[in-house]
Amino acid sequence: WETPSRAKVSDEFEIIVTLGIKGGFGIIDIEFPVPDQFDLVDDNNVHVVFKGYRNLSRKISYRVRAMRRGVFDFKTVRYTYYPALGIISKTSKEYAESHRIEVYPNIPVLPRMGRSFKTPMVMPSGSVSRLGPVSTDFDSIRDYQFGDPYRTINWKASARTGVLENCL
Repeated sequence: WETPSRAKVSDEFEIIVTLGIKGGFGIIDIEFPVPDQFDLVDDNNVHVVFKGYRNLSRKISYRVRAMRRGVFDFKTVRYTYYPALGIISKTSKEYAESHRIEVYPNIPVLPRMGRSFKTPMVMPSGSVSRLGPVSTDFDSIRDYQFGDPYRTINWKASARTGVLENCL
């Protein structure tokens, strides 16, 4: 068996099986396993070969597409032997050989952006709200209440009175 050990979801890959058949004379119908989580792409997983007097060695391939993530086993190969002369009745058997394929999720890689996220305007590094009021004008002064922003404290008036004063 020639199979990849790893694949991604929606990847197509080829499974190549090398057959070696000794003895017998007739037609052999071979069915290769395809788990339910895979789709056959364009080939067929059932092949018919004719076996003559000589030993037969042949490579057979088929393509599948992984539809789900997980670990999957390609287990038994079923074959049916039809003797050419018809003296012996047909024989159906299974050949057990497991091949494991791990299918991983297909996570797309995000492309890097070509442009910068910096703005063309020069702005101060701090937040505008931390810079304080734009002017020093105010209507009145009152005592500082818990929860008032520190930027509204009138420090000159607070220094004169000894109590924190707030600008409104």
